[in-house]
Amino acid sequence: MTDKKEIVAGFIDWLSVGKRHFLVTLGLDSQGILHVLHLSEGPFNDFKTAHAHFEVLVQKGYEIHKPTLFVINGSTCLKYVVPGVLGTQVVLQRCQLRCVDQLSSSLPDDSAAEIEGKMLDYFELTYDTSMNKIQSASNKMLQHYPAVAANIIESSEETMTTCRLAVPMPLRLSLATTSMIWQQSESVLEEYKKVLDEASEEDLIDKMLQAVQKRTDSYSPLLGYEDLWLLETALNDELAVHSPDTKELDYRQILNASEPEENGSDPKKRRRHKRWKVSKVNGFIQHTIEAEILDIGMTGLAAQTNNPLGVGAVHSVRLQHSDGVIKLRGRVAWCRLVGSRKNEKNESQLIYHTGIEFEDTLTDSCKNIQFFFNKLVQINLDRRVFGRLHYQSDDMSGDSDDRIKQTPFKVIKVSLSGMLIETDFKPEKESLLQIEVRLGNQPFFSTGRVAYSETLKTGQFASRIGLEFVKIDDENQVILENFVKKQIRK
Repeated sequence: MTDKKEIVAGFIDWLSVGKRHFLVTLGLDSQGILHVLHLSEGPFNDFKTAHAHFEVLVQKGYEIHKPTLFVINGSTCLKYVVPGVLGTQVVLQRCQLRCVDQLSSSLPDDSAAEIEGKMLDYFELTYDTSMNKIQSASNKMLQHYPAVAANIIESSEETMTTCRLAVPMPLRLSLATTSMIWQQSESVLEEYKKVLDEASEEDLIDKMLQAVQKRTDSYSPLLGYEDLWLLETALNDELAVHSPDTKELDYRQILNASEPEENGSDPKKRRRHKRWKVSKVNGFIQHTIEAEILDIGMTGLAAQTNNPLGVGAVHSVRLQHSDGVIKLRGRVAWCRLVGSRKNEKNESQLIYHTGIEFEDTLTDSCKNIQFFFNKLVQINLDRRVFGRLHYQSDDMSGDSDDRIKQTPFKVIKVSLSGMLIETDFKPEKESLLQIEVRLGNQPFFSTGRVAYSETLKTGQFASRIGLEFVKIDDENQVILENFVKKQIRK
């Protein structure tokens, strides 16, 4: 086994021999020679096996203290455990062949052959060109194969690491696969099976390690190893610009970062209490993950984040709005991947929707939630509510009273801050309108500012208008608050 200081890159994957699985870590030295650093047996893509495996590597002195590339099979398990145990200086490259195989297995034969050929071609292009083509390919697949499209986007950055680092050919191809571990001929697998049959349980791991090392020797020196110094330079430059996230990777929670199947696929159907849409509300989960609040109820909320959250995990939730901050504790009920989008740096980001159940609704926090509802909730009315807008006509003939016109409108949503209505009138943005509407059994009057207006192509009315209340006297404020409270209690 080589000295740890000579390791410039690593390869990690599972080797399957019959029904037995072995996690293998290879180290690459500066001369292009591959060394089996550690081998352990355990279930395929198993977190506990992986954690124990890399803990042993650390004990052997292989904790990473400089930027080092590790090529992995692309599983969620290794994605989180490798940097979580070996350190934040780890840079990951997903095995491109594994990636293509996984995508192909999820598609019909004709589509699989097409995407396989395209992806293999993209891997040899420049980074920007390949990422644009991958994005385009995933967009085309989104309608018919959304899960495959999401998988392409999720894996694209780490699948193209050596391309992003501008590693020259042929070293780039050598560092883009773990096939020397998992892709074995029948004759090699027979040799491994023979070792398993003949070795005792006490020395099985040592015998398998020797057999894998013998097979690995045939790949040494690695093609293109003369350019490994360029890889080291590129890694140092990248981590100098993009410093690694130093927070602890709690990969154990990722085990459950999916919605339980036994509860059904639609979280809305499993709710015991009604939820309401809210606007301009942001949240922070454990003060580290920013989230957009999608809807909220007395017992929980739904949020959108760029990070998966482990089901069952308890988090501190801080709801932030212009009117104040509310702090709660909640348990993750479900988490699902719903798509992707580009961020400010034109990088692909995954989008997760997460359901969180509040844990302290029987305490004083319940009062805070009620206040939050009263201030921010937008009520979708379940019955028809109509009103009238009063505005001044542009027709300058006649006196000022004659220029005051009226037009009917239908209320779509209402909150303490404003209304969403539909009408045939098309006002200018920022203009002020007089509002008259009956809320429950009480007439309500207010002045509203046109926050936005859009033209409707179908339906009863020509326009949809968002009105922000700007002038409400005390009497009408009480009428509005009582109406909103009554709707919430329904």
